[in-house]
Amino acid sequence: MIFDNQEEKDKYLSWLKSLKAGDFVIVNEKTVTRKCLYSIKIIKSITPTGRILIEFKNNNKIYFEKGISRGYSNKILEEYTEEKARELVLIPNATYYLNKIEWDQLREKDPEMLLEIYEKVKARLVKE
Repeated sequence: MIFDNQEEKDKYLSWLKSLKAGDFVIVNEKTVTRKCLYSIKIIKSITPTGRILIEFKNNNKIYFEKGISRGYSNKILEEYTEEKARELVLIPNATYYLNKIEWDQLREKDPEMLLEIYEKVKARLVKE
């Protein structure tokens, strides 16, 4: 991950250290075609050494070290905010992203935002 300055890097690393199991995060996956695919996930656990575990489809578990996944795909953790979550809904082809949202946990955390997402998706589908 590239930072503009040391202060940004320190802020990011501090945020990573503040995370705990059950927190929402945004996973930014850079694909081979340089597209960014975003998903909203929940942290499953954090090891004593700071590795962050997130589960994906088909029980696929990925560990993140210092916010970056190891392996063939390049996934980066980003801070979850309600504003960013709302922005993801407005991205073209949002149904891809919406399939990756942890709906039950989101319903518990912010039912009003869930309703807002539903209304935006419904409006988009009516236009199509």
